[in-house]
Amino acid sequence: MLFELEGAIKDTDGSGKKAFALVKKLAKRVNWSKAIQMAASTAITLQLPKLEDLPDLINGGDEESQDSETKPQGMDQFREDFEALLDSDGLKHISRVVVLVDDLDRCLPPTVVQTLEAIRLFLSAKRMSFVIAADEARVAEAIQHHLKLDDARRDGEETVAELYLHKIVQTTVPLPALSRVDTQAYLFLLLCRASVDEDQYDQLVADCTHLRHTEGSLEKLEVPDGVDLDEPLAIAARLTPILYEKLRGNPRRIKRFLNDLNVRHTVASHRGIGMEPAATAKLMVLERLLKDEFAMVLGWLSRNELRDRLDAVRSSPGVWCNGVGHRVIGCSVRR
Repeated sequence: MLFELEGAIKDTDGSGKKAFALVKKLAKRVNWSKAIQMAASTAITLQLPKLEDLPDLINGGDEESQDSETKPQGMDQFREDFEALLDSDGLKHISRVVVLVDDLDRCLPPTVVQTLEAIRLFLSAKRMSFVIAADEARVAEAIQHHLKLDDARRDGEETVAELYLHKIVQTTVPLPALSRVDTQAYLFLLLCRASVDEDQYDQLVADCTHLRHTEGSLEKLEVPDGVDLDEPLAIAARLTPILYEKLRGNPRRIKRFLNDLNVRHTVASHRGIGMEPAATAKLMVLERLLKDEFAMVLGWLSRNELRDRLDAVRSSPGVWCNGVGHRVIGCSVRR
């Protein structure tokens, strides 16, 4: 963040000198060797640094430091200097500094609380804002678990964990699930990403956005000249009904599902096996959501009964499949 602010300083008629000096002062306070070690260790464990470790990043005033400006004065002094930096003439054109904290709900409960406390330390600085991209319910659960709070909800009131969270988070913006056409556009853009260059991809994103708002479908989508995107469009159209219904418009689940599908197709192609994406996707949905039925289909395959069973289902729609409590309403078999 210091480097970003330094790059934003405007030094008109020397007005940025104070800002540059403050950046230099703050940078000297940071123990970069410890910061690098902490970044490496937290990257390996996929966790944010612990709150009690943060003061160690500010030069602890070891006896090697001779510059009186960089002698340790703790986190409070660091925050005061940071506020002075934001108020300096060189950064007056910056209306607000926004820090995005992503995937907080994927951290362990101690890390969630430590991160929120670290955010709270800087919220008193003017023109500082934090955007937390996370599932609010999961974050509240982590707070409740870590602080061992009562999770009882009385007369519709907030739990203690929710009250704690809302002392820090001042407003919540819920993100709706993807609609059916959003799901199709998202799938198509994921599938075609490797087939087009950056400018073409940006144009496709803009075109998909326009069609979503005006047409409600991608039927009139114009593809770039010289690029064959018929297959990604066809695959997206085939997968959309399945993934929209079963994955409830969740982008992360859709992307993970598509990644798994691509891995299976890659492995199959290396073994000389051809697979149809839509059929594979249906089997993957069956595997994840109807485990017993999927095991039954695998049993048919291992006993060389799959073709006969499918022929029987196709010729007798509406029958019960071996006593399984899911009614078969139809079936198509590729010859």
